[in-house]
Amino acid sequence: MSLEIRNISKSFRQSGQTIPVLSGLSLNVPTGQCVAVLGPSGSGKSTFLSLVAGLDRPDQGEILIDGKSLDKLDEKNLTQFRAENIGKPSDGL
Repeated sequence: MSLEIRNISKSFRQSGQTIPVLSGLSLNVPTGQCVAVLGPSGSGKSTFLSLVAGLDRPDQGEILIDGKSLDKLDEKNLTQFRAENIGKPSDGL
């Protein structure tokens, strides 16, 4: 499974303020490559993983898994995509 992140940004509103969490993040992980997400508490790791899993949507940018853009999927198709692709053991493991 390949992952391509194109210039994603995500922020949250809290107490009337906008709090930027991710800004202009791009990443390309080819099929078969393994990566780790590291950083201190509050650096955006969980937000990033929620976006990649399709549980949340970025404010801007694009997330592609195996060339399929998650932002182009409606909620029903995104739920189906997650069920078929995210968290599912890959063959050979």
